[in-house]
Amino acid sequence: MNYNLLVVFLMFLSVFFLVIAIDLLRGNKSLFGKYIDRSNNIYDFAQNISNFVPNFANEVKKEELRTKLLWSGDVLGVSVEGYYALRLILGLIGFSFGFMLVPFGITPLLGVMAGILFSLIPLGYVRSSIEKRQLEITMNMPHMVNLLSTAIGAGIELGPALEAISSNTEGALGEVLRGAWKEIATGKSRSEALKKAARSTGVQVFERFVDTIVVAEERGGMELSKTLNEFSLDMRHMERKFLEERAKKVPTKMLLPIMSCIFIPMLMLLLAPVVLSVFSTI
Repeated sequence: MNYNLLVVFLMFLSVFFLVIAIDLLRGNKSLFGKYIDRSNNIYDFAQNISNFVPNFANEVKKEELRTKLLWSGDVLGVSVEGYYALRLILGLIGFSFGFMLVPFGITPLLGVMAGILFSLIPLGYVRSSIEKRQLEITMNMPHMVNLLSTAIGAGIELGPALEAISSNTEGALGEVLRGAWKEIATGKSRSEALKKAARSTGVQVFERFVDTIVVAEERGGMELSKTLNEFSLDMRHMERKFLEERAKKVPTKMLLPIMSCIFIPMLMLLLAPVVLSVFSTI
């Protein structure tokens, strides 16, 4: 059974590489070679061949994925179609790697499992990037709001204040603010640019902050300064509550390391003499 699977797999690789070789021999007319030349990494290659990779996701799923990629800060640098192409490429790599081990006695099921696991790498990477980016923005929000409140209270207008703060804010929040300011500088309205920036993060606190300053700005400069002061105080309370909630989750997250690194090794050490004595008496 293993021998037959190996023969089929080798035949597939032979035909696959033969098609690639014939295509590359065509020189300037080579489609595959053209996409390789355009690609600096696997993400570029996935994006370049995305038009040739079918996916069966409906428009709702594609829109949800497009939103998640936006929230992640476009960490993969691919479109929705490129994302599906990347998952397919990694799945094929995992499938091939698993079946290469079949002659060494590994079950063919490993090839299928490896293909599935490899295809899930982009999904996990995007989710991890979203969580990390949103956490970073949430933690930097109180400091940014405090600076903006101080600047507005000192008589600086909202536009110059946002420009100065965005250029001096590091991390994901600074990138979002600088992107919004570039759109404002090119003629887009301030409220529209800020709301777009808030939607690109998926952070509810940031969206609430944008709604607050848009409404307060319509009421006048003094109202904006007062509103930002109140919002700054609310942010401090929210930050404290947020940190308290994260602190409460620490004991639960420590259970697995404690079990795997302390409890199980201690149990093995305690049971080892008993097991050895049982085997010696048999």
